[in-house]
Amino acid sequence: MMLGFSLTKVLFTFAAILLAWFAFKYVGRMAERKADGDAKRAAQRTAKEMTPCPQCGSFLDAQSARACGRDKCPYPG
Repeated sequence: MMLGFSLTKVLFTFAAILLAWFAFKYVGRMAERKADGDAKRAAQRTAKEMTPCPQCGSFLDAQSARACGRDKCPYPG
């Protein structure tokens, strides 16, 4: 039984290492892509700050509040 190096053993070992390397890179890339997609979906589902109108009591988006149509509404039209 011969335990020395042969060209076939070296090439097979090198190919197995390369295959494992690329497989780990691929799996990592897929996990990163999934995490990015999850983060984007979570960002789209975020709650917005709501502010009550002091005149009518309706809750409006604090960033883009518009006038409710009443005379003393403090928000622009």
